[in-house]
Amino acid sequence: MEKPEEHRNKWALGLTVTLSIFIFISFALYKGYLSFGNKNAMSKNQVANVISADLAPSPVQNTKETFGTAFDEIGKKYQEFKDSMSNVFVPFITGIEVYERK
Repeated sequence: MEKPEEHRNKWALGLTVTLSIFIFISFALYKGYLSFGNKNAMSKNQVANVISADLAPSPVQNTKETFGTAFDEIGKKYQEFKDSMSNVFVPFITGIEVYERK
């Protein structure tokens, strides 16, 4: 508390940066992005992940398929709605007789 504000700000920034780096390195080690040991050898799990990633569709292709399917379903529902409305209103409207005023 007796130190100047600038000194406390430097300590706070230093601690924040140090803890952030520690957290990111811990996360990277936990997820397997960083490892200590033989870096040239890939484990079987990593090879399987690479192979399955090659078989997965690209995000753009996946998005196109998702929207295509959604719009097809919307089109089908709209056609069903239009057919049901025409089944109700066409007989009703054509059944109305128009009388002339005398």
